[in-house]
Amino acid sequence: LDELVKKPGREKPEAFYHDGHYALNPVGFAPAALGIAIGRMFETNPIWLNWFGRIGGLIFYLITIFYAVKIIPVMKNALALFALSPMPLYQGSSVTYDVVQISTTFLLFALAIKYAFAEDKSVGWREVVVFAVVAIVNRYAKDGYPLLPFLFLLIPRSKFKFNFNPIFLYAGVFVFAYILYFLPQWTWHKLIAAQGYKIKSGSHRLQKDLLGSFPLNLKYQLKHPWQMIANLWKNIDHFRREWVGGIFGRFGYSYTLLPDWFFFIHGIVLATVAFLDGKEKIKATKTQKTIAFLIGFGSIFGIIVMNYFYSPVGNKMIFGLQGRYFIPAVPALLFVLYSDKFVLPFWKKYGSALVGLYAAVSLAYAIAYLDGVFYQL
Repeated sequence: LDELVKKPGREKPEAFYHDGHYALNPVGFAPAALGIAIGRMFETNPIWLNWFGRIGGLIFYLITIFYAVKIIPVMKNALALFALSPMPLYQGSSVTYDVVQISTTFLLFALAIKYAFAEDKSVGWREVVVFAVVAIVNRYAKDGYPLLPFLFLLIPRSKFKFNFNPIFLYAGVFVFAYILYFLPQWTWHKLIAAQGYKIKSGSHRLQKDLLGSFPLNLKYQLKHPWQMIANLWKNIDHFRREWVGGIFGRFGYSYTLLPDWFFFIHGIVLATVAFLDGKEKIKATKTQKTIAFLIGFGSIFGIIVMNYFYSPVGNKMIFGLQGRYFIPAVPALLFVLYSDKFVLPFWKKYGSALVGLYAAVSLAYAIAYLDGVFYQL
C-alpha cells in the first residue's frame, strides 16, 4: 500500500469502460465528486483521490445530519445517535449514493417533525417547497423508497396557513409521490438515452447460471402465492441477523459483522433514547404514529418483497439484499416509540452528554474491532 500511495495516477492515455452505473443519477455522487475534484488540485494518486471522495461525502453527511438534528423539535438525541451508529456513519463516509440518500432521509424526517410539532411554526408554501426539494434530491439519489414523501402526512391540518381546505394539499401529496417516483425516468434517463447510451432494463447478475427477469419472476411467483409467502418468511428468519447487523454495523461488501451483543445493546440503547426524548408539551397522536409505522415498516417490507421479485426466476432465496437498505426506514420507526408522558428531568439535563459519550465509545469499539479483523495478525 505504501508503494501504491507514491505512484501518481495515469490520466493518459484515456480509455472508456462500459459501466452500468451511468444509468444512475449523478446527484448521489455529487459530494464525493466534489471531494475528488478538490483532491486533484493537490494529488493525482487514485488512493488519495478515494480518500478525498470519502471526506467529501462525510462532510456533506455530517452537515446535513447536524442541520436535521438542529431543526427537529423532539428526538434530537435519538436521531443523532442513529446517524452516528457505525453502519450509517460508515455509509456516510463512502463514495456511494448512500451518502446523499441516507442524510436527506434524516433531513426529510426532521422537516416533517418540525412542521408537525414546532409551536412557533406554521406551514406555508415556502415550507412545502423546501420539503418537496429535499424529497426530489432524495429520490434522485437512490431508488426504492416511494413511501418517504408521505412523511408529510404527519403534519396536522391545523398547522397549515392556507385559505383553502388543506385536504387538497394532502391529496396533492399522493400525486406528488406518484410523479416523484417516475421523475428520474422522465428526466435523467431520457437525457442519457439522448447521448446514444442504452440503459439496461434488468439485472444481469449470475446470467450464466440463473435467469434474472423481474417480469418473468413476478409472473411465476404470483402463480404460487402460498409458496411465495412461505419463502418470504423463511428468508426473513434466515437473514434476520445479517439484515439487523447491516442496519447498525455490517461494513461494506466485506460482510464483516460486529458481535451480536453489540447489536443487542445498541438496539436497546437506541430504543430507550427514542422513548426518553419526549416533551410534555409536544404530544403525538395515534394517527401520526400509525402513519410513521406504516412508512417505516412498509418501506422495509417493500424492499424485501421487491428484492425477492428481482432475484432469479423461481428463486426461493432473496439475492443481494443488505441491511443497509433499511437504514432510511428506521427514523420513522423510532418515532413510534416517542412518549410525552414519561419525561425525566435527569434525562433532559444530561441526556445529550450521555448519548455523546455512548456514541464515542461505540464508535471507538467499532474501529478497534475492524482493526483487529483486518490489520492485526
